[in-house]
Amino acid sequence: MKNILEELYFGSIDKNFELYGNNPDYVESAQLKEINHEKLVAALNESEKERFEKYLVADRDLKEIEQYNTFTYAFKLGVLLMTEVVALHSTD
Repeated sequence: MKNILEELYFGSIDKNFELYGNNPDYVESAQLKEINHEKLVAALNESEKERFEKYLVADRDLKEIEQYNTFTYAFKLGVLLMTEVVALHSTD
């Protein structure tokens, strides 16, 4: 069973939450990335395509690890800050 941070991060808590879909800059950049990816792959030979796909998989894996670590760090930091705020105000 995943812990609550993993559930929240991987979207198991609210699967209907869409972070970037309504951001026109994000949508435009994603479309541009896809267009350029298609053009690049079309220009490569089979060996180059295989190497490029391996690169993309490794890059995706690294980004997932980085994003998860950033998320958990920021969440834990937020909890620590809230704990301090509550502790400071509970002594009033």
